[in-house]
Amino acid sequence: MKNKKLLIVCIVLATLVAIVVLMSALTSLSQCAVLLYDESGVQIAGDDTLPKAEDILAKYKGKNVVFLDKQEVLDQLNLAYPTWHFIDVVKQFPNKIDVCVTKRLPLFVFSLSNKTYYLDSKGYVVDEESAQGHTLISLDNVFGGSVTKAQVGLYIDFSLTADDAKLTYVLQTVSTVWRLYYDVSEISQLVKGFQFTTENGQYKMTIITNAQAKLVVISPDEDLEERILKVVSVYNNPEKDFQNSSTIITVDQHGNVKSNN
Repeated sequence: MKNKKLLIVCIVLATLVAIVVLMSALTSLSQCAVLLYDESGVQIAGDDTLPKAEDILAKYKGKNVVFLDKQEVLDQLNLAYPTWHFIDVVKQFPNKIDVCVTKRLPLFVFSLSNKTYYLDSKGYVVDEESAQGHTLISLDNVFGGSVTKAQVGLYIDFSLTADDAKLTYVLQTVSTVWRLYYDVSEISQLVKGFQFTTENGQYKMTIITNAQAKLVVISPDEDLEERILKVVSVYNNPEKDFQNSSTIITVDQHGNVKSNN
């Protein structure tokens, strides 16, 4: 009886081992596709400059698709290909991954502690060479702390959480304006810079336009996207002459918009 039970246990264990081995073989990464998207999330055709699927596969071939760390892969690829922004890794079971990528667009510049930093439209660090030839939005005098990490291809890190929040507000603003009015590469035609201030107990984000008008958002941590749409819509009203240096348009935390003229 004991021998029979032991035999059954051995058979079960052998079966489990065989299943594990089989699943490991089936889910061993052997295929990769690189998919190019534009800023609006639409898949588009790639060109000869697109990172090659075989080069990416060579880095991860044989790894188990089930346990592949997507964020780790994204960070590694963003470091390896700094002119491209890798946005997602989609696991296609059993043995394939789709790597989603978009062209990195330099959009911001600022100086802090005698050093100049360049960021793309998503807050990732780009090098000076990549930023050349692009019209950049200035973030000078926005951040109050220091930069703790600024590695090309990775998201920038600040010493202060307040600075992290400011960058988040800036990126949300740019994303919102882009979706309704401008191509990402054209946003700098509207926005020249940003300011963050506290007046009479109210925290404010001010968008400085290229016409030197000021679009003020009170409490940018509340419903920012909806209120950006309102204040920019008023600014772009063709029936009003708001696009000049004397204009101040304010949207409060309740979404009410008013102008000084």
